[in-house]
Amino acid sequence: MSTVYSIACTDLLTLMARLKLATAKPNDYTPVLESVYFSVDDERVTAVSTDRYRLFMDSRMMDFVDSDGEPATVFTLPGSAADDFKRLGFAKTGEHARIEITDEGVTVVTQAARLSYPGLSADYPRVGSLMATSLKKVAAGESVEVTTGYNVDYLADFAKVRRAGGISKNTPLRVHQIPTGGDNFQLIATFPGTDFWALLMGVRNPKDTDGATTAADALELAVQTSELLMA
Repeated sequence: MSTVYSIACTDLLTLMARLKLATAKPNDYTPVLESVYFSVDDERVTAVSTDRYRLFMDSRMMDFVDSDGEPATVFTLPGSAADDFKRLGFAKTGEHARIEITDEGVTVVTQAARLSYPGLSADYPRVGSLMATSLKKVAAGESVEVTTGYNVDYLADFAKVRRAGGISKNTPLRVHQIPTGGDNFQLIATFPGTDFWALLMGVRNPKDTDGATTAADALELAVQTSELLMA
């Protein structure tokens, strides 16, 4: 079975460039988190990435082209694909890329290139619903601007997102504190006027009794913590 979508090369590069910063660095324990997860709903694709302590989300329009069975509505691309797209000049072309999804993986096709990436198991965290719940709270006015402290490297990552995603240097990064009951709150970072959102989670990778970190445990803890915060 295969499914084909079409998306502007510039949009695909923007999504990958903005979300790459929240993909985990390559390691032996959480390879599932090294990718950006895409979910297609009608004509909009939403991209999500997480490194266990923050979750980035952004979206763009993407056209359905063809499917020889039940259309695939989810797929992943490795964070490194952003570098491939930049190297191939996706930022400077008006061309659309074909996204071909099969059981074996995902292929990105343009007039000048054909890039194939392996498929990923369904173990990637389906944390988009967590972000959506938080966004509803922001839209309902249940958030306030707060002074929040982060280390320099963390702030530098948001600057990289701004530059890589073509966001104006005059656009501020806003941090919203969302009350979630009692003394709990959730932090959402946004660039006003864009579809980019970041959910900040104070979650670190747990370790099992042998001292080895497992992706499954990390994802379970991240989801459980976020659900508690938004209860």
